[in-house]
Amino acid sequence: MRTLLITALAACTLALPACTNHPSAITRDIAIVEPGLTGDWLTPDGDIVRIAGGWPASDYMLEVTTAEGNEAMPMRVATVRGSRVMEVLVTKPTADNPPVYHYSKVTIAGNAITSQPINPEWLEAQAVDGTGVVGSRTESGKFVAAVSDPGRMMLLLERAATDPRAWLPSERLTRVNSR
Repeated sequence: MRTLLITALAACTLALPACTNHPSAITRDIAIVEPGLTGDWLTPDGDIVRIAGGWPASDYMLEVTTAEGNEAMPMRVATVRGSRVMEVLVTKPTADNPPVYHYSKVTIAGNAITSQPINPEWLEAQAVDGTGVVGSRTESGKFVAAVSDPGRMMLLLERAATDPRAWLPSERLTRVNSR
């Protein structure tokens, strides 16, 4: 299975400033700087994920290099009820559609990142149409969340942080280069 980090990047390429121009559950006032996060990471599939810090420091850029090419997306990390949660902007909003995100619980320990994507069945059961969070699957079958109500999404992330059923099995990325 491809890492969910790569899946989240399959949709489009975005510039870091887009991180501030959309409703986001993880806002700058709660986003954290995680120095151990930056660098190049090898996925179980052999792809390279580069995470670079930005300005401000709590805005990161996630770039994936695969055989098909490179894709980059803005991301933030926050501590939500004791768990580190990563929010990756998959598609920025348009006049007709809210932004689409990928959420994952992450653990950073030395030269390893463990990533647990949010469980689509759990989120679908929690977030129904009309609540400001709509779950959907990408063409590749991966799960993302369209978020028109970031406050509602944060409430769901708080609930997910303490519910082991809210997360899929973890995947481990190994550091290959510090940045």
